[in-house]
Amino acid sequence: MTNATAMQINFLNVRSLFYLLAPSESMFETVEEVPEYTKQAVPLFLSAVILEFLIKVILRKDPTRVNDTISSISAGIVSELPKLYIGSLTLQSYVWVYEHYNLIKLPWNSPWTWIFGLFSVDLGYYWVHRIGHEVNLFWAAHQVHHSSEEYNLATALRQSVLQQYFSWAVYLPLALLMPPSVFLVHIQLNLIFQFWIHTEVIDRIGPLEYILNTPSHHRVHHSRNPQYIDKNYAGVLIIWDRIFGTFEPEDEPGVYGLTSPIATWNPLEIQFGYLIKTIKRSLSYNNLYHKIATCFNGPGWQPGKPRLGNIEDIPKIDRQSFVKYNPKCSSWCQGYCLFHFVVTAAVNQELLTFKSAMSMTDITIGFISVLLSLYSLGILLESRYYAPFVEYTRCMLYLALDAILISPGYIILPSATTTFLKIIFSLSSLLWITRAIKISAKTKEY
Repeated sequence: MTNATAMQINFLNVRSLFYLLAPSESMFETVEEVPEYTKQAVPLFLSAVILEFLIKVILRKDPTRVNDTISSISAGIVSELPKLYIGSLTLQSYVWVYEHYNLIKLPWNSPWTWIFGLFSVDLGYYWVHRIGHEVNLFWAAHQVHHSSEEYNLATALRQSVLQQYFSWAVYLPLALLMPPSVFLVHIQLNLIFQFWIHTEVIDRIGPLEYILNTPSHHRVHHSRNPQYIDKNYAGVLIIWDRIFGTFEPEDEPGVYGLTSPIATWNPLEIQFGYLIKTIKRSLSYNNLYHKIATCFNGPGWQPGKPRLGNIEDIPKIDRQSFVKYNPKCSSWCQGYCLFHFVVTAAVNQELLTFKSAMSMTDITIGFISVLLSLYSLGILLESRYYAPFVEYTRCMLYLALDAILISPGYIILPSATTTFLKIIFSLSSLLWITRAIKISAKTKEY
């Protein structure tokens, strides 16, 4: 690949962040030809997160917190783990409906089909998003994205592992008309566009505020202020909110997060905690209607209240009085967690990249390793008393894995990587066994 070609591809990736691709360069006959726009944008996502951090330092805005950033990106990693085993349910179901029930075959190479795809996929996203807020069972999935009390580019990566298992159905009517390749282009670009609007660094952007979803509009959506609840569902075009009556301008600074904060960095609790609470709440009712309504009415519903609950039940709040979840954790521990998180993210990326060449056993070992690592780092950031024991166990499990599978050559890794990881996990295990012994000694004193 020439330097000119590489620069052209990189610039295309930048333009994809803002949906600035012409139909002529993003129309494909088959699904297999469609570029992995989302995957190609990942380096830009991470670079933008770092750039935003530096801009905040320069402008002396609220600093980006290490614990919240790790938590947000961890949620994004967990949301991608099912792809180690299965493909995209949204795409697979769409292709199946198109192949069996398509009524009108719109031409894949027509600019009008491309434009239709832009508007129809975005309208579909509006309703996916709205349903995710107004149906409690689906909110159990979508609330992951809203659980951060920060609003920055890392928050954009805070995704649910469960949401894809209900969102796919909303897009199926499009398969009656639109080729899967066109759908795949727009479902990716729609998602990528929504990354850059998760920031407080950008204020309003003039007349485009009337048409596009912008950082200002989306800040409203992520805020828990009563007047901002269930507003601005747009993906790319804010016109849908204006049409369906869910638009709200940004009139005052928002307080971000859930009305009932989850107060945890544990990625498993973030992903599944609310779903478990919803199921328990549903089972607690004796009345069958109440059991069903708990799942399919809004999150704020209770017996005797409207389907979506009463907005008056949400307390007024302001930034000055709001205290963010921020358990005490030493700077060195946060630095440790950040370093091991980068290692874990790199391992996850390797798994997703080379999964086709890996055995199911290797994939499963990688899956468990990534999940255990994110869990352990999450409870370390919470300073849980048992966290040193869990982290020591994690480090020793890796060293055992190295001795049994990696060093003998059953799992192939570059020698430099193997040596680096062996040193890191050996030193880390020594650190945490020391900490665990100290905790055990203190416990015995009591």
